[in-house]
Amino acid sequence: NGLTIEFQGGEPLLNWKIVKFIIEYASEKAKEKNKIVRFALVSNLSLMDEQKLAYLMDHEVWLSTSLDGSEEIHNFNRTFLDGNSYEKASYWIKKINETYAKKGRKERIWALLTVTKKTLSRPKEVVDVYRSLGLNWIFLRVLNPYGFAARDLENIGYTHEEFFEFFKQALSYILELNKS
Repeated sequence: NGLTIEFQGGEPLLNWKIVKFIIEYASEKAKEKNKIVRFALVSNLSLMDEQKLAYLMDHEVWLSTSLDGSEEIHNFNRTFLDGNSYEKASYWIKKINETYAKKGRKERIWALLTVTKKTLSRPKEVVDVYRSLGLNWIFLRVLNPYGFAARDLENIGYTHEEFFEFFKQALSYILELNKS
């Protein structure tokens, strides 16, 4: 009875006019057909601004981004030619969550962690970064060997055993925090 349309791949905010068109068109058609339509947008938040955020909130679009840990790790994994990717992502994560709270909405932005070789020795640091930004869950995602990652596996890749050790340490720390 419902449908979710997700904008992702590359950076959907690059084509903001099309995102808005699809949201408005699909919402209109869903209303005509008495159907439910939801929207999700996956963004690195580099092109987010107050107007876009207001629009997305008004249309109840679920938001998600990537957050690969500390400023050092995130900037290493997600290099911006014109700035600090961590600074921009962390600013908007906080702003989006504040906006959800002001609107009385319980959801929060989703952030996905891509674990690289640089992350493996820092499981507690990664969890602490998520906590410091008000994110109450973490998805410890293994590196997928395609796209940019495929071209640089020698520098960012790792074995299954290395990932499993990272995962165990992070999970142990999360459980320790939950007990306290």
